[in-house]
Amino acid sequence: MTDALITTGAATRVADVEQKLTELWSQVAGGDAALMRATTLNLIIYTDLPDEAIKTLACMSEGHPCRAIVIVPATIKTDGFLEAIPLLLQRPGFGREARAQIICEVIKLTVSGDAHAHISSTVRSLLLTDQPVYLLREGRFSPTDPALKDLWGTLDGLLFDSANIGDAEVGLRAALAARDVTHFNGLIYDLNWLRLTSWCKALAQQFDPLNERVGLTTTNSVEITHKNARAAALLMFGWLADRLKWHVMSSTLLDWCDHAAPQDGHQRAGRAA
Repeated sequence: MTDALITTGAATRVADVEQKLTELWSQVAGGDAALMRATTLNLIIYTDLPDEAIKTLACMSEGHPCRAIVIVPATIKTDGFLEAIPLLLQRPGFGREARAQIICEVIKLTVSGDAHAHISSTVRSLLLTDQPVYLLREGRFSPTDPALKDLWGTLDGLLFDSANIGDAEVGLRAALAARDVTHFNGLIYDLNWLRLTSWCKALAQQFDPLNERVGLTTTNSVEITHKNARAAALLMFGWLADRLKWHVMSSTLLDWCDHAAPQDGHQRAGRAA
């Protein structure tokens, strides 16, 4: 992927963001240069690491041009602080008639104190109409987060990454609890699960030969080795249990036992017998 070019505007009031974005478009276009614009969705990102979020957007927007609203808790203690910074992510064009393409409009909102109480209405005012809305919550997730409480009815989907939620079982349960949030009718996507799809496909292919399929009915235990990837191990085991038609008999998320393996620095997780 070609590195995206980032054009950053000056910090401004939320009320002036659309005007500032228009000015950035004019600045990037310059003269008679043509710009292509396509938008497929709205993406709301709640994060403590805005620079990492911008990098994620640069990669994701190659295939999914969007308007992104990045909500960042302020490091300063000023109560009621709310600042907006517009950015454009641009993919450079090549060839004789090179045309640059804006792949993402970004509005970074830095917020603190009482301003958190109004962040949902602020975000809704900045969304593009007639486009689906997705929320990416980085880090530990809670469906009762006050900053998100008035956004649920707006969302078409929730994205989270179980690799970065701390306690895997607690984090996964919290994400699943979003299904019961009033007015939320969207889908839930775990980025950690998407990383596992190639592993699942490779494992499933081991049972393609007819003579190997007997193992699907005779397997009675599984051990998964991981290194600081407990959530991924839980997801993989859950998929295996479903494919093998096992039934969870414990009241916990899964009935697991962990073993230390100091010789290689790895942890081993397996189904408790």
